[in-house]
Amino acid sequence: MPLTFAGYEAEFHSGLTRPSCSRVKQQYKRYTTIKNAHQLSIVSREELDLIAADMDLETLEPHLIGASLVIEGIPDWSYVPPSARLLHRMVRA
Repeated sequence: MPLTFAGYEAEFHSGLTRPSCSRVKQQYKRYTTIKNAHQLSIVSREELDLIAADMDLETLEPHLIGASLVIEGIPDWSYVPPSARLLHRMVRA
């Protein structure tokens, strides 16, 4: 998954800038070029499964909610603050 400061280039929401929309109309006139804060959307498999169960669905496909990446092993992923830095620690056997 090649990533740049524009996000994941194969994704619809990638790019360094974007036109303003109704979500930021208090700050910007519509279609003003602004910084694109959406770089990557990560969801956890465990939380997707809980949401699917709450909705009486067998499964919830990540692309339906705009996810770029699905991870496993962090069941409380939603509690990780936005823009948090994640570090990977190599464990040697």
